Parts: sequence; structure tokens; C-alpha cells
Amino acid sequence: MNLYLSLDDGVTYRPLALGLANSGKFSWVPANRPTAQARIKALATDTYGNSTNDASDAVFAIVAPPFTNPRGVPTTLRDFDLPGTQPFEHGNDLEASAGCASCHNGYATAVEPQHGWQGSMMAHAARDPLFLANRAIANQDAPESGDLCRRCHFPRG
Repeated sequence: MNLYLSLDDGVTYRPLALGLANSGKFSWVPANRPTAQARIKALATDTYGNSTNDASDAVFAIVAPPFTNPRGVPTTLRDFDLPGTQPFEHGNDLEASAGCASCHNGYATAVEPQHGWQGSMMAHAARDPLFLANRAIANQDAPESGDLCRRCHFPRG
């Protein structure tokens, strides 16, 4: 079973969880990306390749958690949206860096992002205490904003 999330009333869906066992249960903590137009769609496929899907009957809201840090900036992840894959877009498990190569590699080693990234400090940032400290500070200043760094700075980003 695959689950998909829409933040725009079903206009587009992005994977939420893929390859789930059909247990009838799924626990999920939404990313801090508020919307009043969320929908979930389930797609089930049997062993013979037959599939069916169903989407939520009505939209639901995803709300931002209460802002409690007096030194921070009241914000959500929507304030930090950038092109490309967004945090938690494919669930909590990050894709292997080799998955980025399909779009970011194989055309000109002098300029393609994947080639330069592999040997850079950016690729090794998940081991760097200074980077991890900066990410913690970013999360204190603007809740969850440091998770955006995972896309490029973590080996499985």
C-alpha cells in the first residue's frame, strides 16, 4: 500500500509512505507545513497487479504547532520552501545520495552538482560538530528550519 499527501486540495499528490503493509494503521507526524487544503490518497495493489485508490472525502487542515520560543521567529517550513525535494516529502527516511545523481550528474563534471558534492565538506557535514551545532541553533531560532539543511548536507539527503 502507498499513501500520498496533497497540500493543494488534490491538485498534486506527493508520496507520504510507500510499500506499507496492509495493517489498516499508519502513524504520521506532519511536517510543519500548514495548509487548509490537505488530502490523503491510498493506493493498494494486490499480488496480481490489480490496483485501486481512494482519497479523503474532504480536505483537512494541517496547523502549525504553537510558537513557544520567545527568542525565536514565528515561522513554518513554508517560509523556507526552496526548489527541489522538501523535508519529509518522502517520509522520515532520506533517499540515498545516489538517487540525486539521476538529475544532478552525468552531463559535465566541472559544473554538475553531484560530482562536486561527493568530495566536498557539504557531503560530510553530518559528521561535523560545527554544522550540527549551527543546525541546532537554526532550529531554536526558527522551529524545524534546520531540517532543510538535510537535503544537501546529509549523505542521504
